[in-house]
Amino acid sequence: MVSIVIPVHNNLEMTEACLDSIGVYTPEPHEVVVVDNGSTDGTRERLSRREDVKLICNPENLGFARAVNIGIRASSGNYVVVLNNDVLVTPRWLSNLLYCAESSPDVGAVGPVTANCSGCQRVPVSFASTEQMVGFAEAWNRPDPGKWFETDRLVAFCLLVKRGVFDRVGLFDERFGQGNFEDDDFCLRVRAAGCRLLVAGDTYVHHVGSATFARSKVDYGMLMGVNRGKFTHKWASRLSGFFASYRQKCVREDFWRVDPRDVPVPELVAVGHVPPGLEGIVDAAGEEPLEGKWALRVRPGEAVEGLEGLRAALDGPRVTRLVRVVYRTPVGEMVSFSPRLEYPGTKGEFVLPGVTLVSREPPLRLPVEVPEWVASLERGVAWVFAGNVGRARECCLEALRSFDPLARLVASYDLEVLERAGV
Repeated sequence: MVSIVIPVHNNLEMTEACLDSIGVYTPEPHEVVVVDNGSTDGTRERLSRREDVKLICNPENLGFARAVNIGIRASSGNYVVVLNNDVLVTPRWLSNLLYCAESSPDVGAVGPVTANCSGCQRVPVSFASTEQMVGFAEAWNRPDPGKWFETDRLVAFCLLVKRGVFDRVGLFDERFGQGNFEDDDFCLRVRAAGCRLLVAGDTYVHHVGSATFARSKVDYGMLMGVNRGKFTHKWASRLSGFFASYRQKCVREDFWRVDPRDVPVPELVAVGHVPPGLEGIVDAAGEEPLEGKWALRVRPGEAVEGLEGLRAALDGPRVTRLVRVVYRTPVGEMVSFSPRLEYPGTKGEFVLPGVTLVSREPPLRLPVEVPEWVASLERGVAWVFAGNVGRARECCLEALRSFDPLARLVASYDLEVLERAGV
């Protein structure tokens, strides 16, 4: 069974429209728990007469997070949907979300898309009435796993969470009061616990957006500023702790004493022929890859512009320690984790701008195994230097899909750099 928890404060008509939509479009076994936060517009009197609602009444407005937590504790479903009362659900909304959530044991929470929210869950729509919206959603909500994608943040206007996730990471942080940033905080804790967040891109529900704030005449900007400060204060030291714990886990103490000047630079060998314009880049040419050397293959149709700068920036002796490295790239400062680009510790074959590097025997053995996401971030930086920002973005998105919370944080930062640069 699924428990649908709805915190409300006034807005009776909107609440009843939300409840009616649940009744029409939710054939799956479910319970609806409404937590009234001191409404004064007849909400509790009207809802107390509805048989499809379990009503909990607070004497005053206790804030979004606390009301939701009260509802979660009073619920009994294996899944919990936190739902705003300014949401109209649509055909197949819950079955689609459940299908997405049950696709893998490591999925912790799932959210739909809508027209009014921040972040990657927002989609363009074209309708002018509730009837048209339902028709739009009927066509949109055709189950399609190809439209699911992972994210680092879900907005809690409609958030389906596995009950076990609350058992692992706790409920919503009540320090955020009336609302804002409690969902960001919750999502960070879910990711830090090793669970993934998915957007069910095949599921549209209609969210009006900030209706309670508007009706209550809350200064939304002020509230955002206050809670942003609370969020930053809570997480600043913990985020830096991710870096410290990762270093402690992956790197031996003696590795930190490696002098970059002592690291050998492997030779680059062009396999087959030396492409025009690259005579000064490669060290030799051969028919086959050589032991302990890198083989350079230029892919058909790929640009070779920028390789000179790439070689100068990435192929010489440089920082070999697995630490956070800030690169000053043409689009801004991007972050990576680097022992060496030439040895990311993967399978020995991976793509750089315009070339494929192949190694039968790694030219440098390091006392640490480097995760694939580290290599992805390194490739992203390399693509920036080579002038192909599109490929850089792909590499960052690949790292963003990692299970590692640190990978997602760094990849998110790099993607923001690319977005701010307008490229």
